[in-house]
Amino acid sequence: HTCAQLHSCASNHQLSSLKKTTFFPRVAIKRIPRGNVGFTQDRNGNRIPTEVAIMQKLPQDTAGSAAHVQLLDWYHLFFQVLLVLERPVHCTDLFRCCRSKSKHVLEEDKAKVSSWNLIEEVKVFDNEGIFHQDLKLENILINTNSEEPQIWVIDFGVGCFYTKRSVCRHVPPEYNLRGRYMAGPMTVWQLGVVLYDMLHKEKFETVPFLLKEQRIKEDLHFLERCLAISPDSRMTLEEMQGHQFFVSVLSSLSPLSPLSALPVSHLWIQPVFR
Repeated sequence: HTCAQLHSCASNHQLSSLKKTTFFPRVAIKRIPRGNVGFTQDRNGNRIPTEVAIMQKLPQDTAGSAAHVQLLDWYHLFFQVLLVLERPVHCTDLFRCCRSKSKHVLEEDKAKVSSWNLIEEVKVFDNEGIFHQDLKLENILINTNSEEPQIWVIDFGVGCFYTKRSVCRHVPPEYNLRGRYMAGPMTVWQLGVVLYDMLHKEKFETVPFLLKEQRIKEDLHFLERCLAISPDSRMTLEEMQGHQFFVSVLSSLSPLSPLSALPVSHLWIQPVFR
């Protein structure tokens, strides 16, 4: 199916035959009910979906081992929005990848490389003032046909710009104390949750973790710093990449990307439930 064919299909009221997310050989079609779409203004003052605005602001050059899926086209049709997205081949999400293993965990070196690559990609978001807000195994694709882990971040549906109020999803502990959180420390918290899920059999749950019913494996001090209860005790993205946790796999990793000034990711954000 080409984009023109998809537009023709929509014009003929045949969208009901499409599943919520339909995969084609080279593209993925994401359908979003209009009631679930947040809107913002583009640089020309046009009202467009926030997810579209975010993906249009992201760099188009995603060469390397870390990337995000590209937005190829989009349509505002009737009571829904259609996104035509790049579909990387030979990929599965990290959740399925981990659960397909005999012990439901990823090999430690592979988890380290995947975490490093994910940090690199999140720094790209940070430099653009973008807060993904829903980083988890299910929203990270991994190439299953490559010796070196290659990842793609997907689903910016609850993402926002730092200047916007954010949607409350998977909030860190400080939200329970202050009713708000900073984008930077929350992103580090979510990166820690992703790494936890790659290296532990049980899926991370905030409340059992805070009650010490879930524990981090021994010798994973890096993860302890990511999942520190106090946001002030968590590492920054740069500190994460400079940690000795990655020493054993540094030879296979890409060079550090330029450091961000990181002014906006440390603004306090007031979550909003919808």
